[in-house]
Formats: sequence, C-alpha cells, structure tokens
Amino acid sequence: MLILGVDTGGTFTDFVLYDDAALRIHKVLSTPTAPERAILQGIDELGLSARLAQLHLVHGSTVATNAALEGKGVRTLYIGNRGLRDLLTLGRQARAELYNLQPHGASPPVPDELCLETGGRLAADGSVVEPLTDADLAELRAAAKRLAPRAVAINLLFSYRDDRFERAIEAALPSTLFISRSSAVLPETREYERGIATWLNAWVGPLVEGYLQRLQAGLPGAALTVMQSSGETIPAPQAGREAVRMLLSGPAGGVGGARLLPRHTGGGTLLPLHTGRPPPRRRAPLRHRGDGESVGQDPRHRRGGAPGDARPRLQRRAPRPAPVLLSSERRALACHRTAALGAADRGGPCPSLRRLSSPWSR
Repeated sequence: MLILGVDTGGTFTDFVLYDDAALRIHKVLSTPTAPERAILQGIDELGLSARLAQLHLVHGSTVATNAALEGKGVRTLYIGNRGLRDLLTLGRQARAELYNLQPHGASPPVPDELCLETGGRLAADGSVVEPLTDADLAELRAAAKRLAPRAVAINLLFSYRDDRFERAIEAALPSTLFISRSSAVLPETREYERGIATWLNAWVGPLVEGYLQRLQAGLPGAALTVMQSSGETIPAPQAGREAVRMLLSGPAGGVGGARLLPRHTGGGTLLPLHTGRPPPRRRAPLRHRGDGESVGQDPRHRRGGAPGDARPRLQRRAPRPAPVLLSSERRALACHRTAALGAADRGGPCPSLRRLSSPWSR
C-alpha cells in the first residue's frame, strides 16, 4: 500500500509519500479557490495517477481554518426556538477587554435577518413545551426561499435528549441546502456552545464538503481520510458533514508528526515551528471537548464584519509564495514579496533582505 500524507496550506501544498519503506517529499503551490487542484497536480507529479487503487491518502487542511479566520463562510440561516434568536449574539457575556471603559463594539456572528425562530421546544426532562406545527415548517420553508442561504444551522433547546424536531425541520427544508443539526454536531448540554459549533459547521461546511467531493471524484479507487483537530482521522464524507472538526486539522497533523519523530530519531527534544501567513490580530478561542476535539470557535473575536454582512471588511489577497534567494554561500535570503517586487521595479536591491544563519537554511 502507498501511504500519502498531504497538507494543504494557504500558500503551499506539501506531500510525504511512504512507498516500500522509503520516503519521498514533494511540494506544489496551493490553489486556494479549488484546493483539490493542487493535490491532484502533486499526485500526478509523484507518478501515482496509475496506482490509485493502492493509494491511502491522509489529508490535513487549513481550508476550514482560513475560512473561519478570514470571515469567508457561506450565507447561513440560524434556526432556534422562539425567544432565543439572539442566543449567539448574547453568548456568555464574556468581554475581550475587561477593564476598557469604552470597548470596541463587536459585530454579531449572525446578522439579525438570518436568525429565525420556530416551535419544537423541549423541557430539560425531554417533555414538549411547545410543539412544532405544520405552520411552523411552512414558515421556515418560505423564509429559506426568501433569504436564499447556502446553509442552515438548527439549534433547538435540549435536542440532544430528543432530536425529532430538528430532524423534522431538516426534512422540511430543500435538500440542496447544507444543513447542520446541533443534535448531530454536538449533542450535549449548554445551548450557546452547541449553537456556535453548529453554526460554524454550517458556515464553513459547504466549502469543505465541496472540495473534498471533487478531490474524491478525482481519485477513483483511492482511500481518502481527513485529519481532525483531535489528531485522529475520519473518512472524507464524514469530514465534509462535520467540517467544524477540521478547524485545527493542519496544526494537529504537525503536532502528531512532531510527537512521532523523536521515537525514530533517538529521542531528544524537538521544537516544531510552523511558518504560515500572518495570523489575525486576535486569536479566536476554541472550545475543546473532553476527548480533545475542538468543536467551537467564537466568531465575535474574528476580525471583520459578521458573515452575511454587506458592510466592507478587510480582505487578504490570494496567498502567493514570497521570493527566496540563495547567496553564493548557499544561505537562504528571505525577502517579503512586496519589497522584492518594488525593488525589482526600481532596479535596486531589496531593502528587507534578511540573512538566515541557521544551519537548517543551508
């Protein structure tokens, strides 16, 4: 069997192939608008296109991570019980600037017009407080048609005890929508955490599911598994449905590899370092389940406007690799691409060249 590890980042897509007790590495430029294209290109360049039946591909990805951090999820409806449409906006009343008397206002994670209320409310013991009527379902169908979302997040009270109302809403909505139920994503107590995880899953789910389906279609006969935030792998169809479990997919693979490497190199201390695109100004806090799985992220700490908000927000350009030059001593000289291109236009040297003296740069 051929075992191929693939990590898709914003700039590069990296490959490590284990074939007959030998390792091969490869790297291609990422294609952010269609991540599967870079993966298929690398597989072809490695000469594996004719050996797909023997191939087991283990895939780590930052597609869900980048979409969440950059605010590029899809238009998503949030459906809750009556009186709870503002659940995700209120959150847990946590304040990012505890002692600031004039804190900067944060946009709500979901615009008000995309928050819907309905029946189907349960009590803590699972008894029905308010039924879900045919009129409720008809109203939700009409709203979905009017608002034209790509995804829907359903989060009803105590649905982890009885999911029949969430399932009824899912069945009533068009099958073309990506639908995320809290009873499936995070079936446990605490409605805010369950709701934000469910909404995140719906918000980035179509992006992840779409490219994984295209990747699987381009690899007929190959086994495709995807790295979760917990460091474990799941089949690609499940990963597409549970995209929220991929928010730390890429970093989890790096940590797993860093733990394994010393066992095969005589032990010692290993410091893994990941160099990627500049991170947002604030770290978005993740909630972890008892098994270590990252299941939620509070998008109120994300830079930019709320998803679906028509107001302008800061956007990054599509990532491209920065120039790397080699001196006569074979030492790497790294230059920010903007400075390098600007200097090239003027015919002069790059003003921000930095010499890397570490032996690893030779």
